[in-house]
Amino acid sequence: MKTLKQFRQKVTVAFGVKCLFCGSEAQPKIVKDDIVCPKCDKVHNHLSEPFKIMLKDKLKTTNRDV
Repeated sequence: MKTLKQFRQKVTVAFGVKCLFCGSEAQPKIVKDDIVCPKCDKVHNHLSEPFKIMLKDKLKTTNRDV
């Protein structure tokens, strides 16, 4: 089945984080210096502090047109 491409490939999102509350995997948004799930609007508390710093930096520059 792989050689005929008869399976669904997983769609990945840049800087996607899986939410522990709703189970969705999406690119989070920043609200008042907190990283928040865009679907259920709950704060991601399970992320490590170095990852939060990197994610905040990258989310500020990711979705901008050049």
